[in-house]
Amino acid sequence: MQYYSMYIRALNRVNQVKQSAKAFDSAYKELETKHSLDSPAIDPNGYVYVGIGKTNEIKKVTPDEYLNNTDKYKLLRNSDLLYLRRNNPNYAFGDTYIDDISHSGTNIEDIYKFIKDILGKVGTDK
Repeated sequence: MQYYSMYIRALNRVNQVKQSAKAFDSAYKELETKHSLDSPAIDPNGYVYVGIGKTNEIKKVTPDEYLNNTDKYKLLRNSDLLYLRRNNPNYAFGDTYIDDISHSGTNIEDIYKFIKDILGKVGTDK
């Protein structure tokens, strides 16, 4: 019975590793397609991901808080979060920020296009 229990725990861990790897691969492909691996990591609500101090503990802050504390925070890129996810056991199975950055990752060209489209509609009924 003890071996069965160990087997079930090991099988659960293998499944967890597979799901984690799948989430990582999906996020990487999506960010690569959007050309936003080197863009700042931003969550869907507009908060930026920063590293704190020498440990680079991950935290979300408002853009204003980051800009007022650039000596305290290091702005993290999408690729930084993916690197931590892949190489730091503390972040290996947390999918929260992986989902955030893969869905809200963008690049500067898309931002310029969005602004240009909005400005093109100013004064029209569109």
